[in-house]
Amino acid sequence: MEPTRSTVTARSRLALKEWAVTVAALREGRQVLLLRKGGIHEPGGELKVRGRELFLFPAYEHQRQDLLKPEAARRYAAHLDPAREREESVVLDAFARLEEVLELADARLAFRLAEHHIWTEEYVRQRVEYKPERPLQVYVLRVHALLERVAIPRVPRYAGCRSWVDLEEEVQAAARPVLDDAAFARRLEAVRGLLAGS
Repeated sequence: MEPTRSTVTARSRLALKEWAVTVAALREGRQVLLLRKGGIHEPGGELKVRGRELFLFPAYEHQRQDLLKPEAARRYAAHLDPAREREESVVLDAFARLEEVLELADARLAFRLAEHHIWTEEYVRQRVEYKPERPLQVYVLRVHALLERVAIPRVPRYAGCRSWVDLEEEVQAAARPVLDDAAFARRLEAVRGLLAGS
């Protein structure tokens, strides 16, 4: 029998922008990590952690089906429509706690994580090679699914290639972890193990 997952109150004015397909995979517990170097519009051109409790903000621009593993491309096809970026509302359905930020001295270690995400090797290669002078960061997230989706107005300042979004108002919603404590701990240890050493 699966352990009970307690309901929590998700509350924040901060959101982390990520491909909508990746948000869907995180919400389903299929992955617990993100690979980040920062968007074009990061302050000072550098990616910095802005907070540890955040909503996941689905982005529909710049998603590429060819950078998803075939099974993921099929499973999350409904999340690939770029026209959704022009909708009046943004629908939030996932909250996360940023549990750990692992900075890779050798960005090529990211190729070891293939079984832990929905992206192709080419996607990882592009992340590794983008601005090679900057370290690649692995964000490990403890994700919670909102019990009811929250629609917020889409405002112009949410647009663009940025990692962090300050929401107009604090969002509060009931949520439940997508993985129980033991399952999440196993995933975290597996990721740490793959990134350890040379």
